[in-house]
Amino acid sequence: MDFTSRLSYDTKPGKELDYLLVRANSWSGKPVYIELWQPKELFTIRQRQTPSQTRGVITLIGELDFETQSMYTLTMYATDPYTEPGKDTRNIAGLNVVVVVQDVQDVPPIFTLAPPLTRLNNSIQPGDVILRVHAEDGDKGVPREIVYGLVSEGNPFTPFFNISETTGE
Repeated sequence: MDFTSRLSYDTKPGKELDYLLVRANSWSGKPVYIELWQPKELFTIRQRQTPSQTRGVITLIGELDFETQSMYTLTMYATDPYTEPGKDTRNIAGLNVVVVVQDVQDVPPIFTLAPPLTRLNNSIQPGDVILRVHAEDGDKGVPREIVYGLVSEGNPFTPFFNISETTGE
């Protein structure tokens, strides 16, 4: 049995993701114990046991990074869970919880074509293309559309130039 949870990668440690509710095996007389086997460096499970069931709350305890890893599989085990007497004698049950990390648009664009110096010929005319720049979204998730523009604050030459919002010319 598996289930999936989605989590934005800017989620802060301490956030409760979800919970498991495991019924106790009435004939064993033991409470159910839930274990998180992996990955223990980013997630933990807190348990509240009663004689009839155990509630395990999965909590994020580390920082996520979508660019490093976009999915985690948490391996969970419950010891002494409910079984059908006479049909099932297991004393352990396993469950995988898949945590899908959703990207947040937080990395600025990366210029792949942007010459540091451009020399202008004195024969250029208004409307001539003198330079083309190109950038790509810095996030690895769903890429954003790049829109080009000129920053005018503190630059007296901006009124003499124009840039295409879509092509970077």
